[in-house]
Amino acid sequence: MPWLLTRLHPYARLEVLSALQAGWDTYDAQPISHVAIAQSFTFLDELEARLGDAAHSVAPYFVAPLPYGGVQLEWREPGREIEIEIALDGTLAYLLIEGEGATRVFTERDDVSLDDVVRTANSWQRV
Repeated sequence: MPWLLTRLHPYARLEVLSALQAGWDTYDAQPISHVAIAQSFTFLDELEARLGDAAHSVAPYFVAPLPYGGVQLEWREPGREIEIEIALDGTLAYLLIEGEGATRVFTERDDVSLDDVVRTANSWQRV
């Protein structure tokens, strides 16, 4: 089922993820935490509020369940991408990748505030 999620609106994808049962990956994956789902909605709402009219064009490239019960949101463009991870307890982290090949630069931040992640994603979207 997760491969079908790329065709849905991000909010609809999160609703589908919230219904995944234990073992959804055919291994020992945990159900997606309601806290992670709620934090994902909050993040997307905050990003949309900051982007205003441009928000419709910046839906995540991918919304993925994580086997420990979290959610990953990804945006990609040529030469750059950002991955935002929402842990099962709602803790936020991100990985920003800029450049290509040997010139790629990775910026990773763990346990960051909602405001920090929204600000980073917002500035990345506007470049």
